[in-house]
Amino acid sequence: VDCDRVFLFMVDNKHVVCAAAPQGRPVGWRTPLGQGFAGHVAKTGRPLNIPDAHQRLDLFDPSQDQADNYKTHSVLAIPIKNCGEVIGVLEATNKNGLQPEEQTAFDVVDEQMLLSLLQLTAQHLRVSEIIVQCQEASARHQKTLELVETVCRNLELGESVKALAQ
Repeated sequence: VDCDRVFLFMVDNKHVVCAAAPQGRPVGWRTPLGQGFAGHVAKTGRPLNIPDAHQRLDLFDPSQDQADNYKTHSVLAIPIKNCGEVIGVLEATNKNGLQPEEQTAFDVVDEQMLLSLLQLTAQHLRVSEIIVQCQEASARHQKTLELVETVCRNLELGESVKALAQ
């Protein structure tokens, strides 16, 4: 998808959090579910393809464009789902046209391509999450094993209590 900007938002409780942004743009900022294009998509779970952002002032705040000296035209926001649950949103802005400086709307092919890509992305995110959980569980089990070994080696009650306190 040839466009000016792409943002990645992750769902965090009742907000979407900007996890990745174009170079020079801030990350970590939050917006409530239902607010803005990404928040709307995160809440509804449905893609949003807007040819002219300025026609959707219920979801678009033009003051951000003014602050950035930027003009948002088209927006394509696609949910990232894991087992039917929205875990994130990819938001692309200003699809580039055939001519330099030409802006055009995103089409069905763009939408389908991103949907397919994001299905794979969601699977990779889930696998990464499972790996982290396994690593954390392994570390907890290792600590428990070390504790049991310490208690078994120290027949004196005082030493065993010290080991348990750590």
